Formats: sequence, C-alpha cells, structure tokens
Amino acid sequence: MKYSLSEEVLGYQTSDDPSNADKRLLVTGSKNVLIDFQKKVKTRSGYTRLGAANTALTHIRNAWTWNNSTGSQLPQRFYDDELEVYLGTVDTYAINAWTRVKSDWSTTERLRNANWFDATENIDLQIMVNGDDNLYEWGGGVAVASSISSASVAEAGDASNQLSSWVITGASSSNTNAFVLYWKLVDVAGTRTVSVYKNSDGAAGNLVAEGSRVGDGAITLTAQNASGLTGSVTVAFTADDITVSANTLTLTYSIVKKGTTTFAQNRFYTTRNKTLINVRTGTEFTYTGGETTTTLTGITPATLVDIAENDVLIQKVITVADKPAANYINHTIFSFNNQLLIGSEDNNEVYLSKDDDYDDFTFASPRIIGDGALLTLDEPNRGFGTLGSNLIIFSGKSYAYKMVFENITVSTTLSETIAVKRLETGVNQGALCQEAIVPIGDSLAYLTNEVALRIISDPDKLTGITPGTFSNPIKPDFDAEDWFDSSKKPDAFGIWYKNMLIFSAPQGSRLYMLNFVETADGKLTRFWNPPQVLPVGPLSIIDSGTGNDLSNGDKLHGHSNSVPETYLLFNGASDGQYAGMATTEKLPINAKAVFAYQSYGKRAELKSFDEFYVEGEITTNTTDLTLGLNYDYGGMTQQLEKMIDGSDTDILEGVIGFNSLAQQSLAVNPLGGFLNAPSDARKFRVIFEIPKEDFNEIQDIYSTNEVDRYWAIIARGCNATLSPRKLINIKK
Repeated sequence: MKYSLSEEVLGYQTSDDPSNADKRLLVTGSKNVLIDFQKKVKTRSGYTRLGAANTALTHIRNAWTWNNSTGSQLPQRFYDDELEVYLGTVDTYAINAWTRVKSDWSTTERLRNANWFDATENIDLQIMVNGDDNLYEWGGGVAVASSISSASVAEAGDASNQLSSWVITGASSSNTNAFVLYWKLVDVAGTRTVSVYKNSDGAAGNLVAEGSRVGDGAITLTAQNASGLTGSVTVAFTADDITVSANTLTLTYSIVKKGTTTFAQNRFYTTRNKTLINVRTGTEFTYTGGETTTTLTGITPATLVDIAENDVLIQKVITVADKPAANYINHTIFSFNNQLLIGSEDNNEVYLSKDDDYDDFTFASPRIIGDGALLTLDEPNRGFGTLGSNLIIFSGKSYAYKMVFENITVSTTLSETIAVKRLETGVNQGALCQEAIVPIGDSLAYLTNEVALRIISDPDKLTGITPGTFSNPIKPDFDAEDWFDSSKKPDAFGIWYKNMLIFSAPQGSRLYMLNFVETADGKLTRFWNPPQVLPVGPLSIIDSGTGNDLSNGDKLHGHSNSVPETYLLFNGASDGQYAGMATTEKLPINAKAVFAYQSYGKRAELKSFDEFYVEGEITTNTTDLTLGLNYDYGGMTQQLEKMIDGSDTDILEGVIGFNSLAQQSLAVNPLGGFLNAPSDARKFRVIFEIPKEDFNEIQDIYSTNEVDRYWAIIARGCNATLSPRKLINIKK
C-alpha cells in the first residue's frame, strides 16, 4: 500500500491560500507550536514566573538587561512609576527578588536607557530619559548591609557654660533597641567633668562612663546600648569656655557591607554623587569615604535606625535637570562612540553630547573631535540604530538618515565634521519605535509604520536602497495585529535571540518569531514560526535558570503586558508556573498545528483513502493528541477526529535520543526543545483506518489544550487514490 507522506515542515505562511500552498507548510490557525532545526513541528514549552506574584493592573512598559563594564548583569523592568532590578545573590546574601531602584517616574511615558562610560569612576553609567526635560543617572551600585559601626562625637558644648545636655539617637545592630544618650558637661573650678548616661526610653539612666580633665583636650568614653552595641565617644572642649553650637552633637557613622568585595567593586561611586538608599525604608544616606573598603564612613544623617542587617543598599538615581535643554522633552536616547544622542517625539532637533561629559552638549567652531552637536531632522525622532560604523537615525513615519563622523584639519587644528544624509526610504518605511529596532550583526532589523519587518544591511549601499521586506510570508498576520496601545502610541518590542528575530505585540499577547538557519555550506534560510500566544510585552535576556536561580546561562524572558510580573519563556510544559504550584493551578497550552491542504497533484479530481499514517514523538501522559481531518475546504464535505494516545504501548517505540543520559527535564529546552525532546518522550507510529469518503483536498490538524503535554509531528499522510466518481455536480 503506497502512502503519500510529508516528511518535513518548511515553516509557517499565511500569505498564500492554504489550499494552494506547499503541503509542508503550517497555515492560518496554527499557534503555540514551533518548528525545530530537525524540521519537526512540536508543542512549545510554557513560561515560569521570575520573582514574586503581583496582581496589580499595571503592565510592564519597558525592560532591559544591563550587562555592565564590571561584568555583572542587572536585569531591569519599568512599570507604573517604578524601576526595579532583579537581584540574585549579592554579597553572599540571597535576595532573589525584583528590587526597587527608583519610584516617582511618569506613569504614562516610557523609560528608556543608554550606557555612557565615566573614565574617572572607571565604570559605565546608565543614563535614562522619561518624557521630561531631565536626564537620569544610575551607577548600578548594590550592596547588602552587615552592621552599623560605632558613633563618634567630634565636639560638644554650650555657650551657657555651666550645665547642658544633648540628645542623640542611635541604633542597635539588630535595629530593634533604639537608645538615647544624654551628655552632660559640668564646669567646676576649671575642671571639665564629662558624664554619659543611657536609657532606651529617653530618661536619664545608669551611668555608663565618667571622666574629667583639666585644660584643653578631649575625653574618650565607651557607651553601650541595651543590645550590647559598643560605641566610641569622644568629647572635646577648651579650658576657658565651652564654645560650640548649643544643644548639638555632630555624629559620624559607618556602614559595613557583607561579603569581601569593596563598595567600589560593587559599583558605588568614589567621586560622583555619594548617596545611597535603603530599599526597605526609602531613607537616603550620604557618605564621605571608605568606598575602596567594605566600610563606608562619614554617613549622614546621624539617625540610623533605618538600617538593619541584610538591608539592600542601592546607589541613588541622580536627576540632571534641564538637559540637554530646558523644556526640551527627552523621549529617546542612544549611545554611540561614548556620546549620547537625545531625541524627542515632538521636536525635530537631536542633541549629541560630548564624549567625556554626557550632560554637556556644547561644541566649538570649528567642531573638535568628541564635541557635542545639534542636528535638525525633517520630523521628530523615532529611534536610533547602528549599521557597521554608521549611525542610523529614524524620524517621523517615513524618514531614515545615515550619520557619519569625518576627521578634517582646519588650519592646524584637527576637527571633526558630521555628515548626515537622508536615505531614500518609502512612505511609512521609517521605524515604528525605538523598541522595535534590533541590531543583528552587520544588519539592522526594524518594524516599520506599514507595519512590516524590514532589514537593511551592507553599510556601503544605504543610499537609495529599498530595505528588504521579511514579513511578507505572514503579511495577513501583521496586517491584522494591533501594534499600538490605547493612546495610539506604538507598542511593539523586538529582540535577537539564538538566531531568531522575535517581536512581541502586547495588545494581542502574541510573539512572532523569524528563524535564521545557516547550513554547513553557508546557505542561509529563513522561516517563520506560528504565533505564540503569550501575555508579554518587553523582552530581555537574563542569565537565569529555573525559578530564581541566576546561574544557568542567558535565557529569554518576557515581561507581562497586564501585571508587574516577569516570565522565563519556553520553560516547562505548562504556562504560568512557579515553584511549588499545584497541577490544578497550571495554565494549559492551546497548541495547534494546522497544515496546508493536500490535493495530491490532482486538484480537479476526486480522491479517497482508507488509512492515514502519523509518525512523531509523544510523552506518555499526552493521551489526547487530536488529529482533525477536514475533507475539502473548511471541512465542507466532512470533518473527522481521531485521538493519538501516548499511553498506548502498541504505537510506541524507543525513548527519543539526544537526551544526555535521560536527564533532560520535561520540555525545558530553550524554545520548546529546539535541541532535545523531553526525557520521557517516545517515538510513535499510528495508522488510522477510516471509511472512504471522496474529496478534492484534505487538511490535517494536530492539537492539544491541557497542561504538561508534549508532542511532535515528523511525518504524516494517507494512501490516497483517485476515486472512480467524477465531479459531475459542479458541471454547468
């Protein structure tokens, strides 16, 4: 018996009529399945929450991962008025949580960032814009507090000379027993007597230490609070008068961090704004020294009851007002050759900073190398990108420019000019938004305002080109998608990951994935995967394993389009997973592979078959893989369903290979098992016996919609033969 089989999957395509497309293509209706490098179609994996649950209805508006100059990684996300960073283990202390960096941002504007290197601090800084006329700077400093060191009094006294007291508030090492010290200076016949009292309720209490001295000098005492924290206290005075600010004691505290790295190694500033924040309380503290050690000194304010052991300390985000200009609204930001470009969505001008000072946009005449600049475009800026050594600037819906720096000598001065040339792009061929511009090696991919995916490459041929369009195979999907939010602002995010261009459409909760595959002989092929229905918007790559473990290689993460949550994508066999969850709480994956119709080379002839063959992979718990058969377009003649049962030992063969000692967990491979099948997946072959029914074309569909399912289709087809019947009913 001869079967006509399809033994590979070429991709997903919706631009052709499904009844006139290659039978190896997936077509409209397919979702949540992926095509792997072995040309099989299989169920995608699920997603696992990174961090705690959050049901607040404030979606994540932007996210990125800062792989900074000191080799650490700071994944960040922005929602409502919050910027958070995900912290794994810091200073040997496991945090494993999204942690606030700064609040009070705009709740409507998008936060964007770029990196700029400070040669004095010798670290890169993250510079941000938020739809106002400020720049925002963060150095990325993060540490975990170990303890608060002792307090010292530089001097104390009172012009009244005879009897005075001062109140000082301090803190214990556990932050649970705040104490009050009373200081009394007594002048008796030229002898200065210093007494120190302590009590947790503020009343004069037990005498801790006492001493006296004649003439100029100082007395050092030891004070101890209720929990045993010892502090060294020095009181200085003169013999003739006690002349210091009345009722004031000047305190200097120190903060000790956990771990062995110094504060500077943890990216705290040594020369810039020395302010940190206790994340737990929101209290700000400044410091004056100790950055190259594990102890910060000169801490103010003096009240340190707001710091306890294991508190997370973060370098404060600094606001640089009215830069690059007052009332110029900063929407976009980009770094090129350590110079920042600042653009606006309602101004045609683009500012370029100096390369040694990110908030200085001035320039000489003639302009010298590394100076700032001011560019004027035809329409407001939409975003920036790089292509080789060229800077690409997008403006409005249709414009793109190539910007090139050129060195020239003016008289005896080496100067630099900026050449800006507008490219010959067509109507609506400008970039949709900054987040939809993706560099891929020596090419630049971006979504246009059509909306379409275009890619430009070969920097020497930018002038006059029409960028190639790569979304045409799924143009109906792109045309039907909503790429704008409720306020009509572009809402799309792109990323390059594992030889794939991935774009999210948050309004429709869909991911579109274009694979790039290069063969051993250098031939490059591309294919689209079916849409992935996932509740995400921004995309970022985070060095993460499962759960909160930040130690298992770079993984693709999606940030929620509805709540402040982040998900490790393509992990596990169900959606919405988290550690310790019950199976009943998992979300099913509605996976469907819809193939193009087959007419077996005889479109105008009736055919029939009585056996349908399917070969693939399946896990034994997948007992409900449905094979649907549409006889003629849309199942007009007949629709049949057959069930493929992964627990049926009659159809199962050996365990699937490429599973290194069968240790691979269920569907945890990147992107739905591009490399491996789950460890308990089995090969299956099944032949369904079906009563003959005449048809012109047949379509097969494979689907599941339950938790913890896995299947893949390798080959499928039937023993079709020509029917003796003729199509007399359509003859007119």
